Amino acid sequence: MFLCLCIILVVGLHLTLVKSVDATVKNGKLVAAVVIMRHGDRAPQRHAPAFAEGSRLKYETVFAIDKGDWPVDYGQLTPLGVQQAYNLGSRFNARYVTGLDSNKLLSATYDHIQTHARATDVDRTLTTAMAVLAGIYPARASNLTNNGAVNNSSPVSQQLVPVHTVEYALDSLLDGSAKAHCPVFNSASKIQKKNNKRLKYLLYSNTAFLKALPALSGISLSALDHMGTKKLVSLTTSLRDLRVCQRAHNVSQPKNVTHFDSFLEEFTAAVVHAKWIESGLGSIVGGRLLRAVARRLELVRQLELGEEWVVDRLHDECNAKGQDSDESGECPRRFVLYVGHDTTLFDTRAALGLSVTQPAVAPYTAHLVFELRRSDSGDFSVQILSGDYERETVPVSGPFCNHDSSCSLSNFITWVRHTVPKNVDKACGAKRDGSGLFKPPQNRLVLAENSADERNDGFLYRYLVPAL
Repeated sequence: MFLCLCIILVVGLHLTLVKSVDATVKNGKLVAAVVIMRHGDRAPQRHAPAFAEGSRLKYETVFAIDKGDWPVDYGQLTPLGVQQAYNLGSRFNARYVTGLDSNKLLSATYDHIQTHARATDVDRTLTTAMAVLAGIYPARASNLTNNGAVNNSSPVSQQLVPVHTVEYALDSLLDGSAKAHCPVFNSASKIQKKNNKRLKYLLYSNTAFLKALPALSGISLSALDHMGTKKLVSLTTSLRDLRVCQRAHNVSQPKNVTHFDSFLEEFTAAVVHAKWIESGLGSIVGGRLLRAVARRLELVRQLELGEEWVVDRLHDECNAKGQDSDESGECPRRFVLYVGHDTTLFDTRAALGLSVTQPAVAPYTAHLVFELRRSDSGDFSVQILSGDYERETVPVSGPFCNHDSSCSLSNFITWVRHTVPKNVDKACGAKRDGSGLFKPPQNRLVLAENSADERNDGFLYRYLVPAL
């Protein structure tokens, strides 16, 4: 009895100590944060896919259910998207600028040595980054009116924060799953879209949706008859994109349209899961970015330890003559903001072993945050958090930290090195020329557009597909 009691006490004390140590690690001083996020709300990305009528070059028509009353042009960040991004920036301000002492990471005034921002070379991501940074670094109080209020109308009061980018065709960091950047993934995606049993079952068994598709899309029945599974999948996800935008902007639609919303969400989630998870290539397409994050955190650790070469690099090479030469990721910034697309989030979440469809399919401003902390004893730990414009940013658990949300930096880096291929370009089948530019990929997967196995053999064919 006494022995059992002693064992219980010892085990209880051990668990308490473990929890205490874990809490100390998680509650250590924040020394760096890297944010990877999707842009804010936008207008529909494109018009009805013109390839249904035979042309791949023009997108001149709109979907039949698209009323076209958008506040901006197609694909552009909307005022709602600007507000979402600014609100997220304000949340980061409350955490990293004005929050608890253990979380204070940034000064209230923008400092290019502390902060680096990069977005893909696309309007909506660039403007999203600007809005997020405006929330983190609001107008200064140095330019005051007579009554002491901030004169926000003066450009002098605004904190203008630079956003960096590279040519979109070359951005393998934030667009890792693009065709040129990972031909292997592109080929696997085509196979999944064409042959995945669950996708075919969801699509072909929903006879009500298929019968409504000509009216929903404005694409003729004869054109749909000549579309293979792969194109029908793209058409269906494009319709889902339109409906997401319409709901966000309170665009009313009759019940014969809204009736299919739940199906479109389910189907799109299945497509994303098939491409990023069932293909088994998540660690490849998100590998470049995940390695870059791990490298950045390691450099900040060395900066914290006073490694002379890192300190020198930060103030010399990284900021020579006031220029921010940080695109290589070799500069130990305290705060790094990456703004990309839903695919950027899919790539990164898949590489981390996280769900790519839960709690939702990359909502606007969906983000992952990698926080680096230093405990009083000098240990460094990493914690990963997730959120979006509707959901708070909270810790997430995964295999990267042995199914916890935080772990030692060394364990996290070891996991990344063992999970991500050392040469992602090679694993992706990507080729570069002598100047580092990506070469156009060779189509290893040949899909004849009108072959017997690619065509649906007539629109009514899909009604005959048996249930799984």
